[in-house]
Order: sequence, then C-alpha cells, then structure tokens
Amino acid sequence: MTGKVQAKMRMGAAMTAVLLAVAGCNTPTTTPFDHGNKAPGMDKPSTAKGAPAPVVTGTCPQISLREGTAFLRKGGKGKNGAPDDQAKLQYQVSLADTTRQCTMDESGTTKVMAMAQGRIVLGPMGKAGTFTLPIRVAVVDGDKTVYSELVKFNTELAAGQPSGQFLFQKEGIVLPPGTSGTARIFLGFDEGPYNTK
Repeated sequence: MTGKVQAKMRMGAAMTAVLLAVAGCNTPTTTPFDHGNKAPGMDKPSTAKGAPAPVVTGTCPQISLREGTAFLRKGGKGKNGAPDDQAKLQYQVSLADTTRQCTMDESGTTKVMAMAQGRIVLGPMGKAGTFTLPIRVAVVDGDKTVYSELVKFNTELAAGQPSGQFLFQKEGIVLPPGTSGTARIFLGFDEGPYNTK
C-alpha cells in the first residue's frame, strides 16, 4: 500500500471520527420530546451560572443538503445550450455526510455548529493549490429564513494529489428565541455574491 493511499485512508478515518464525535454529542440522554406537544419551558434547559446547555437531538434542527446545491463544477460549462466540455473541467466538488451540535442559553437562543464532509476532484485543466468554495448556510423555519450566510471556505490539494477530502465546519449559527422545532438547516454551494443573504 503506497504512502498516498495510506494518507488518504487516515484522513478519511479522522474526518469520520470527528463527525461521529459531534453526532455523539447530540445523542439525547433523555427521551426526545414531541415538538408539537412541548410543555412551557421544556425547550429551555437549566444551566449552572448561565452557561449554555447542550441541546438533545430532538430539539436541534436537522441538516439537509438542498437539492441541486450539493455538487459544484468549475470550468468546462457549455454556453448557449451547448454540452459541457469535460476536457476543460478544472475541478468538481461535492458535499455528503453532515452533522450538527446545538447549545441553548437562558434566553432561549440556540447556537448551532454545522459540519459536512466534502470531496474535491481535479479535472483535466485543474491544478493543485488552494480552492475557495462558496458554501451557503441557511436556516429555514416554515416559509421564513431566520439565518443565512455565504461562507468562503478554503481547502487545499498538494502537488501530485488529484483529489482529496475536507471537513466544512460553521460555528455561531444563531437561532432566535421562538424558532420552531420544525426549523431546518440547509447547506449547499452558492456562486452568488457574498454580500447577499
């Protein structure tokens, strides 16, 4: 087994371990309650000296990869309806496994850390180096967007490395008090301007 293969296996195992560790932090120590039948105060766990309390999985918004945004190709795109030119492809990147971790303070404000495992593959015109990926993080509650940020995420490929994995992590996602239990976090690539919400 070559050193490159061993390195890739170690990296993949390390990222899997991180995802599992965060997912483990979300494992409820009590039975998750029904969002539609919450008693007053149940969604505000008590904490010592006002420290944020971990939130059980049942109250931490689930993460979804929005359809059509979990995959991004750079270069080689056909114009005016013409087919894509694979020979001009620079790179393609995708997002896959996700997890999240939530804490809630005494005011009822929930903060979320969202994570996603991704993979980048060079195309015929691609070169090793640093790649800036536009990843949108949004929280939707019913028909209302309560949080949205377009993140510039950097990942690298070393010389001679045609592909690699990365771990996207976004902390400080703030959900205001009153956000319902049906709210959902969406992750995906967004090539729009960074100053948009």
